[in-house]
Amino acid sequence: MITPYKRFFQRAFSAEQQMSFRSNPQRLADELAGDIAVLNGVDRYNGMATPVGAYRMKITDAMSRDILFVAAARSLGIPARLEPLNLRPQFWQSGRWIDVRFGVSEDPSGSEAPEKGKIRFLPSSWQGTDGTAAAYHLNFTVARLEDGMFRTLSIPFGEKEVYGKSYEVLAGTYRLITGTRLRDGSVKVRCRYFEVRPGEEKELELVFREESEELVILAQVSDEFLQSLPGGDTPGLSPSGAAWAWLEPEREPSKHLLRELRELAAELEKWDGTICLAVPNEDAVELIAAAGLPSNAVVAVDPAEQGLERLQAELPSAATSERPVVLVADGGGRVTMLSKGYKLGTGAEMLKTVKHMESAKV
Repeated sequence: MITPYKRFFQRAFSAEQQMSFRSNPQRLADELAGDIAVLNGVDRYNGMATPVGAYRMKITDAMSRDILFVAAARSLGIPARLEPLNLRPQFWQSGRWIDVRFGVSEDPSGSEAPEKGKIRFLPSSWQGTDGTAAAYHLNFTVARLEDGMFRTLSIPFGEKEVYGKSYEVLAGTYRLITGTRLRDGSVKVRCRYFEVRPGEEKELELVFREESEELVILAQVSDEFLQSLPGGDTPGLSPSGAAWAWLEPEREPSKHLLRELRELAAELEKWDGTICLAVPNEDAVELIAAAGLPSNAVVAVDPAEQGLERLQAELPSAATSERPVVLVADGGGRVTMLSKGYKLGTGAEMLKTVKHMESAKV
Protein backbone atom coordinates (compact mmCIF):
# COMPACT_ATOMS: atom_id res chain seq x y z
CA MET A 1 0.00 0.00 0.00
CA ILE A 2 1.34 3.44 -0.94
CA THR A 3 0.65 6.17 1.61
CA PRO A 4 1.93 9.77 1.92
CA TYR A 5 5.21 10.12 3.79
CA LYS A 6 7.33 13.04 2.55
CA ARG A 7 5.81 15.79 4.67
CA PHE A 8 5.88 13.53 7.71
CA PHE A 9 9.65 12.91 7.48
CA GLN A 10 10.38 16.52 6.62
CA ARG A 11 8.82 17.39 10.00
CA ALA A 12 10.25 14.42 11.91
CA PHE A 13 13.85 15.71 11.87
CA SER A 14 15.23 19.09 12.85
CA ALA A 15 16.90 21.39 10.32
CA GLU A 16 20.29 20.55 11.81
CA GLN A 17 19.63 16.82 11.49
CA GLN A 18 18.51 17.18 7.91
CA MET A 19 21.68 19.07 6.98
CA SER A 20 23.77 16.39 8.67
CA PHE A 21 21.93 13.58 6.85
CA ARG A 22 22.36 15.29 3.48
CA SER A 23 26.09 15.70 4.00
CA ASN A 24 26.42 12.04 5.01
CA PRO A 25 23.31 9.88 4.44
CA GLN A 26 24.86 7.07 6.48
CA ARG A 27 24.00 9.15 9.56
CA LEU A 28 20.32 8.80 8.69
CA ALA A 29 20.81 5.03 8.66
CA ASP A 30 22.49 5.25 12.07
CA GLU A 31 19.60 7.35 13.40
CA LEU A 32 17.06 4.79 12.21
CA ALA A 33 19.15 1.88 13.50
CA GLY A 34 19.06 3.44 16.97
CA ASP A 35 15.34 4.17 16.88
CA ILE A 36 13.91 1.17 15.04
CA ALA A 37 14.06 -2.39 16.36
CA VAL A 38 14.11 -5.14 13.72
CA LEU A 39 12.03 -8.26 14.27
CA ASN A 40 11.81 -10.82 11.47
CA GLY A 41 9.78 -14.00 11.09
CA VAL A 42 6.72 -12.84 13.01
CA ASP A 43 4.43 -13.83 10.14
CA ARG A 44 4.89 -16.37 7.38
CA TYR A 45 3.74 -13.74 4.88
CA ASN A 46 6.31 -11.19 3.76
CA GLY A 47 4.12 -8.15 4.12
CA MET A 48 5.66 -4.69 4.44
CA ALA A 49 4.76 -1.86 6.78
CA THR A 50 4.31 1.66 5.46
CA PRO A 51 7.29 3.97 6.08
CA VAL A 52 5.32 6.21 8.46
CA GLY A 53 3.81 3.21 10.25
CA ALA A 54 7.22 1.59 10.77
CA TYR A 55 8.69 4.85 12.10
CA ARG A 56 5.84 5.37 14.55
CA MET A 57 5.79 1.78 15.78
CA LYS A 58 9.59 1.76 16.30
CA ILE A 59 9.65 -1.95 15.44
CA THR A 60 9.43 -3.63 12.04
CA ASP A 61 11.01 -6.27 9.81
CA ALA A 62 14.24 -5.74 7.89
CA MET A 63 12.61 -5.10 4.49
CA SER A 64 10.22 -2.50 5.93
CA ARG A 65 13.21 -0.88 7.70
CA ASP A 66 15.03 -0.67 4.36
CA ILE A 67 11.99 0.87 2.66
CA LEU A 68 11.70 3.32 5.57
CA PHE A 69 15.28 4.47 4.95
CA VAL A 70 14.65 5.04 1.23
CA ALA A 71 11.42 6.94 1.93
CA ALA A 72 12.98 9.14 4.61
CA ALA A 73 16.06 9.86 2.50
CA ARG A 74 14.02 10.84 -0.54
CA SER A 75 11.85 13.07 1.65
CA LEU A 76 14.99 14.99 2.64
CA GLY A 77 16.26 15.33 -0.94
CA ILE A 78 18.75 12.45 -0.73
CA PRO A 79 18.77 10.14 -3.79
CA ALA A 80 18.08 6.62 -2.49
CA ARG A 81 16.80 3.31 -3.77
CA LEU A 82 16.49 -0.41 -3.22
CA GLU A 83 19.16 -1.93 -5.46
CA PRO A 84 17.24 -3.65 -8.30
CA LEU A 85 18.52 -7.24 -8.07
CA ASN A 86 19.19 -7.77 -4.36
CA LEU A 87 16.90 -5.04 -2.92
CA ARG A 88 19.68 -3.61 -0.75
CA PRO A 89 19.06 -0.02 0.43
CA GLN A 90 21.46 2.43 -1.17
CA PHE A 91 22.09 6.17 -1.39
CA TRP A 92 23.88 8.19 -4.09
CA GLN A 93 27.07 9.97 -3.09
CA SER A 94 30.31 10.89 -4.83
CA GLY A 95 29.02 9.69 -8.16
CA ARG A 96 28.08 6.15 -7.12
CA TRP A 97 25.51 4.09 -5.27
CA ILE A 98 26.63 3.18 -1.75
CA ASP A 99 25.13 0.36 0.31
CA VAL A 100 23.55 1.38 3.59
CA ARG A 101 24.97 -0.30 6.69
CA PHE A 102 22.70 0.21 9.66
CA GLY A 103 24.48 1.06 12.86
CA VAL A 104 27.78 2.09 11.18
CA SER A 105 28.73 5.67 11.94
CA GLU A 106 31.97 6.07 10.01
CA ASP A 107 32.07 7.78 6.63
CA PRO A 108 30.73 5.14 4.20
CA SER A 109 32.92 6.40 1.37
CA GLY A 110 35.88 4.86 3.16
CA SER A 111 34.14 1.73 4.44
CA GLU A 112 34.48 -1.68 2.94
CA ALA A 113 31.99 -2.29 0.12
CA PRO A 114 30.35 -5.70 -0.31
CA GLU A 115 32.15 -7.95 -2.77
CA LYS A 116 30.45 -8.13 -6.14
CA GLY A 117 30.67 -9.94 -9.43
CA LYS A 118 28.55 -10.25 -12.55
CA ILE A 119 26.48 -12.86 -14.32
CA ARG A 120 25.75 -12.93 -18.04
CA PHE A 121 23.17 -15.17 -19.69
CA LEU A 122 23.91 -16.93 -22.97
CA PRO A 123 21.71 -19.08 -25.21
CA SER A 124 22.43 -22.78 -25.09
CA SER A 125 25.32 -23.66 -27.40
CA TRP A 126 23.34 -26.62 -28.77
CA GLN A 127 19.77 -25.34 -28.53
CA GLY A 128 20.55 -21.84 -29.82
CA THR A 129 18.13 -18.91 -29.86
CA ASP A 130 15.59 -20.93 -31.85
CA GLY A 131 14.79 -23.03 -28.78
CA THR A 132 12.63 -22.05 -25.82
CA ALA A 133 12.37 -18.28 -25.42
CA ALA A 134 13.80 -17.24 -22.06
CA ALA A 135 11.51 -15.16 -19.83
CA TYR A 136 12.50 -14.44 -16.22
CA HIS A 137 10.18 -15.88 -13.55
CA LEU A 138 8.20 -17.65 -16.29
CA ASN A 139 10.75 -20.30 -17.23
CA PHE A 140 13.98 -19.45 -15.42
CA THR A 141 15.17 -17.83 -12.20
CA VAL A 142 18.45 -17.19 -10.39
CA ALA A 143 18.73 -17.23 -6.60
CA ARG A 144 21.54 -16.46 -4.11
CA LEU A 145 22.18 -18.54 -0.99
CA GLU A 146 21.57 -16.32 2.06
CA ASP A 147 21.30 -17.58 5.64
CA GLY A 148 20.69 -21.13 4.49
CA MET A 149 17.96 -20.26 1.97
CA PHE A 150 18.02 -19.30 -1.70
CA ARG A 151 16.59 -15.82 -2.38
CA THR A 152 15.50 -15.15 -5.96
CA LEU A 153 17.07 -12.14 -7.67
CA SER A 154 14.62 -9.38 -8.52
CA ILE A 155 15.13 -9.24 -12.28
CA PRO A 156 11.93 -7.75 -13.78
CA PHE A 157 9.13 -10.28 -14.19
CA GLY A 158 8.92 -11.67 -17.70
CA GLU A 159 12.09 -9.95 -18.94
CA LYS A 160 13.13 -11.56 -22.22
CA GLU A 161 16.05 -9.44 -23.42
CA VAL A 162 18.50 -11.27 -21.18
CA TYR A 163 21.05 -12.80 -23.56
CA GLY A 164 24.43 -11.07 -23.55
CA LYS A 165 23.40 -8.67 -20.78
CA SER A 166 25.53 -8.38 -17.64
CA TYR A 167 23.90 -8.18 -14.21
CA GLU A 168 25.89 -7.00 -11.20
CA VAL A 169 25.34 -9.34 -8.24
CA LEU A 170 26.84 -10.01 -4.83
CA ALA A 171 29.58 -12.63 -4.70
CA GLY A 172 28.36 -15.95 -3.35
CA THR A 173 26.67 -19.25 -4.12
CA TYR A 174 23.84 -19.25 -6.65
CA ARG A 175 21.24 -21.57 -8.13
CA LEU A 176 19.94 -21.34 -11.70
CA ILE A 177 16.63 -23.06 -12.46
CA THR A 178 15.18 -23.46 -15.95
CA GLY A 179 11.83 -25.10 -16.59
CA THR A 180 9.78 -26.42 -19.49
CA ARG A 181 6.05 -26.56 -18.76
CA LEU A 182 4.24 -29.60 -20.16
CA ARG A 183 0.66 -29.81 -21.33
CA ASP A 184 -0.54 -31.45 -18.12
CA GLY A 185 0.79 -28.53 -16.07
CA SER A 186 3.89 -30.31 -14.78
CA VAL A 187 7.33 -28.82 -15.38
CA LYS A 188 10.60 -30.40 -16.48
CA VAL A 189 13.25 -28.66 -14.37
CA ARG A 190 17.01 -28.29 -14.67
CA CYS A 191 19.05 -26.95 -11.73
CA ARG A 192 22.61 -25.67 -11.79
CA TYR A 193 24.61 -24.47 -8.77
CA PHE A 194 27.55 -22.13 -9.22
CA GLU A 195 29.80 -19.60 -7.48
CA VAL A 196 30.27 -15.95 -8.36
CA ARG A 197 33.65 -14.75 -7.11
CA PRO A 198 34.51 -11.09 -6.43
CA GLY A 199 35.28 -9.30 -9.70
CA GLU A 200 34.30 -12.33 -11.80
CA GLU A 201 31.79 -12.32 -14.65
CA LYS A 202 30.11 -15.72 -14.76
CA GLU A 203 28.69 -16.82 -18.12
CA LEU A 204 25.57 -18.98 -17.82
CA GLU A 205 23.99 -20.91 -20.66
CA LEU A 206 20.22 -21.18 -20.35
CA VAL A 207 19.49 -24.82 -21.18
CA PHE A 208 15.86 -25.93 -21.24
CA ARG A 209 14.90 -29.59 -21.08
CA GLU A 210 13.22 -30.84 -24.23
CA GLU A 211 9.54 -31.67 -24.32
CA SER A 212 9.56 -35.23 -25.59
CA GLU A 213 5.85 -35.98 -25.41
CA GLU A 214 4.05 -36.85 -28.65
CA LEU A 215 1.19 -34.83 -30.02
CA VAL A 216 -1.95 -36.42 -28.57
CA ILE A 217 -5.17 -36.71 -30.52
CA LEU A 218 -7.89 -36.14 -27.94
CA ALA A 219 -10.91 -36.61 -30.17
CA GLN A 220 -12.18 -36.59 -33.75
CA VAL A 221 -14.91 -34.20 -34.86
CA SER A 222 -16.43 -33.53 -38.27
CA ASP A 223 -15.64 -30.54 -40.42
CA GLU A 224 -19.35 -29.72 -40.36
CA PHE A 225 -19.22 -29.56 -36.59
CA LEU A 226 -16.23 -27.18 -36.70
CA GLN A 227 -18.10 -24.99 -39.18
CA SER A 228 -20.96 -24.73 -36.68
CA LEU A 229 -18.72 -23.17 -34.04
CA PRO A 230 -18.36 -19.38 -33.59
CA GLY A 231 -16.57 -17.53 -36.36
CA GLY A 232 -18.46 -19.09 -39.25
CA ASP A 233 -16.83 -21.57 -41.59
CA THR A 234 -13.44 -19.81 -41.88
CA PRO A 235 -11.79 -21.65 -38.97
CA GLY A 236 -13.34 -24.96 -39.93
CA LEU A 237 -12.09 -24.79 -43.51
CA SER A 238 -8.51 -23.80 -42.68
CA PRO A 239 -6.19 -26.67 -43.75
CA SER A 240 -3.77 -25.73 -40.95
CA GLY A 241 -6.46 -26.06 -38.32
CA ALA A 242 -7.99 -23.56 -35.95
CA ALA A 243 -8.22 -22.57 -32.31
CA TRP A 244 -11.19 -21.36 -30.31
CA ALA A 245 -11.23 -19.63 -26.95
CA TRP A 246 -14.51 -18.98 -25.16
CA LEU A 247 -13.94 -15.95 -22.97
CA GLU A 248 -15.44 -13.84 -20.24
CA PRO A 249 -13.39 -10.75 -21.17
CA GLU A 250 -14.37 -8.84 -18.03
CA ARG A 251 -12.84 -11.52 -15.77
CA GLU A 252 -9.17 -11.95 -14.92
CA PRO A 253 -8.64 -15.53 -16.23
CA SER A 254 -9.74 -14.46 -19.72
CA LYS A 255 -7.78 -11.21 -19.48
CA HIS A 256 -4.71 -13.24 -18.60
CA LEU A 257 -5.11 -15.42 -21.70
CA LEU A 258 -5.51 -12.32 -23.87
CA ARG A 259 -2.29 -10.91 -22.43
CA GLU A 260 -0.50 -14.16 -23.24
CA LEU A 261 -1.80 -14.09 -26.81
CA ARG A 262 -0.49 -10.54 -27.21
CA GLU A 263 2.91 -11.54 -25.85
CA LEU A 264 3.05 -14.50 -28.27
CA ALA A 265 1.51 -12.68 -31.24
CA ALA A 266 4.65 -12.73 -33.40
CA GLU A 267 4.96 -16.52 -33.07
CA LEU A 268 1.25 -17.27 -33.44
CA GLU A 269 1.05 -15.19 -36.61
CA LYS A 270 3.45 -17.66 -38.28
CA TRP A 271 0.67 -20.24 -38.09
CA ASP A 272 -1.80 -20.28 -40.99
CA GLY A 273 -4.68 -21.29 -38.75
CA THR A 274 -7.32 -18.98 -37.31
CA ILE A 275 -7.77 -18.12 -33.63
CA CYS A 276 -11.43 -17.43 -32.83
CA LEU A 277 -12.10 -15.51 -29.62
CA ALA A 278 -15.72 -16.24 -28.74
CA VAL A 279 -17.81 -14.03 -26.45
CA PRO A 280 -21.46 -14.46 -25.42
CA ASN A 281 -22.83 -11.11 -26.67
CA GLU A 282 -22.06 -7.90 -28.56
CA ASP A 283 -21.36 -5.96 -25.35
CA ALA A 284 -18.51 -8.32 -24.56
CA VAL A 285 -16.92 -7.61 -27.96
CA GLU A 286 -16.25 -4.05 -26.84
CA LEU A 287 -14.21 -5.36 -23.90
CA ILE A 288 -11.60 -6.97 -26.17
CA ALA A 289 -9.06 -4.49 -27.53
CA ALA A 290 -7.75 -5.74 -30.89
CA ALA A 291 -4.44 -3.91 -30.48
CA GLY A 292 -1.56 -6.31 -30.08
CA LEU A 293 -3.54 -9.49 -30.71
CA PRO A 294 -2.26 -11.89 -33.41
CA SER A 295 -3.35 -10.82 -36.89
CA ASN A 296 -4.92 -14.26 -37.39
CA ALA A 297 -7.22 -13.76 -34.38
CA VAL A 298 -10.88 -12.86 -34.86
CA VAL A 299 -13.55 -11.98 -32.32
CA ALA A 300 -16.93 -13.65 -32.82
CA VAL A 301 -20.18 -13.65 -30.89
CA ASP A 302 -21.44 -17.04 -29.71
CA PRO A 303 -25.01 -16.12 -28.68
CA ALA A 304 -25.67 -17.47 -25.19
CA GLU A 305 -22.63 -19.71 -25.79
CA GLN A 306 -24.66 -22.06 -27.97
CA GLY A 307 -21.51 -23.11 -29.81
CA LEU A 308 -19.84 -24.00 -26.53
CA GLU A 309 -22.90 -26.04 -25.57
CA ARG A 310 -22.60 -27.96 -28.86
CA LEU A 311 -18.93 -28.57 -28.13
CA GLN A 312 -19.69 -29.87 -24.65
CA ALA A 313 -22.38 -32.16 -26.08
CA GLU A 314 -19.93 -33.46 -28.69
CA LEU A 315 -17.03 -33.70 -26.21
CA PRO A 316 -18.24 -34.37 -22.65
CA SER A 317 -14.69 -33.74 -21.40
CA ALA A 318 -15.19 -30.06 -22.32
CA ALA A 319 -17.98 -29.67 -19.76
CA THR A 320 -17.18 -26.89 -17.28
CA SER A 321 -18.58 -23.66 -15.90
CA GLU A 322 -15.14 -22.02 -15.88
CA ARG A 323 -13.66 -19.79 -18.56
CA PRO A 324 -11.68 -19.66 -20.70
CA VAL A 325 -12.31 -22.86 -22.62
CA VAL A 326 -9.69 -23.39 -25.33
CA LEU A 327 -9.98 -25.87 -28.20
CA VAL A 328 -7.40 -26.55 -30.93
CA ALA A 329 -8.08 -28.82 -33.89
CA ASP A 330 -6.19 -29.58 -37.09
CA GLY A 331 -7.61 -29.33 -40.60
CA GLY A 332 -8.81 -32.92 -40.41
CA GLY A 333 -10.99 -32.30 -37.37
CA ARG A 334 -8.65 -33.97 -34.89
CA VAL A 335 -8.71 -32.22 -31.50
CA THR A 336 -5.16 -31.67 -30.23
CA MET A 337 -5.75 -29.41 -27.25
CA LEU A 338 -8.57 -28.84 -24.79
CA SER A 339 -8.08 -26.53 -21.81
CA LYS A 340 -10.67 -25.48 -19.24
CA GLY A 341 -10.51 -22.64 -16.73
CA TYR A 342 -7.54 -20.62 -15.55
CA LYS A 343 -4.16 -22.22 -16.04
CA LEU A 344 -0.80 -20.51 -16.22
CA GLY A 345 0.72 -20.73 -19.71
CA THR A 346 -2.41 -21.59 -21.72
CA GLY A 347 -1.25 -19.31 -24.53
CA ALA A 348 2.17 -20.97 -24.58
CA GLU A 349 0.48 -24.39 -24.62
CA MET A 350 -1.58 -23.28 -27.62
CA LEU A 351 1.58 -22.16 -29.41
CA LYS A 352 3.34 -25.45 -28.65
CA THR A 353 0.32 -27.40 -29.90
CA VAL A 354 0.10 -25.63 -33.26
CA LYS A 355 3.87 -25.98 -33.70
CA HIS A 356 3.54 -29.72 -33.00
CA MET A 357 0.72 -29.89 -35.54
CA GLU A 358 2.89 -28.22 -38.17
CA SER A 359 5.98 -30.32 -37.52
CA ALA A 360 4.12 -33.61 -37.12
CA LYS A 361 1.83 -32.87 -40.08
CA VAL A 362 -0.96 -34.62 -38.26
